[in-house]
Amino acid sequence: MTIKVNYDTETTLVKGYYPDSINYTLIPEPFIEIEDDAQVLDKQMCVIDGIYQEYVMPDSVLLAQTRKTKIAQLKLERNRLLLGAQTYTITVDGVFCTFALSNADLPNLIARQSCLGSASETSGWNDIRNNRIELNNAAFLGLIKHINANDVDVWNLYTEKLSELNNPNLTLEELNAININFN
Repeated sequence: MTIKVNYDTETTLVKGYYPDSINYTLIPEPFIEIEDDAQVLDKQMCVIDGIYQEYVMPDSVLLAQTRKTKIAQLKLERNRLLLGAQTYTITVDGVFCTFALSNADLPNLIARQSCLGSASETSGWNDIRNNRIELNNAAFLGLIKHINANDVDVWNLYTEKLSELNNPNLTLEELNAININFN
């Protein structure tokens, strides 16, 4: 018993299988006939030059897919470091205090810092242990500088790695070897 296999002429990929009982005029073109026991349903199949066979993705397609996946992962890593909390340690009255901050905290830190009139005025900010720490103008400025430096470092590293990923001369192996972690 034979079945009809419909395929896409551009990609060569099999689009559908039709039993012999279906009228030929109802089957989308193009198609070929194969023996029922020759069909393979657990693998992606194609038809090349009229031969039903397993589809092997071309290197150019694998390279493009890998590049796209790596760039998406790189963006996630960039956002994790910009939008996720990073720890910053500063000295407040001779004591090391650690804060978990992200770029999203920058406007609030700047607003608090700008509201302080004199060098002795302070405003509270919670540290990593959720203790309220009174910070003066210099301490707020120190945290702001930490976030700004992190932002510059992350964007520079992101741009460098993105440029490396977009190199058109890379092989699939070289592309896979690129470490997209910022650590």
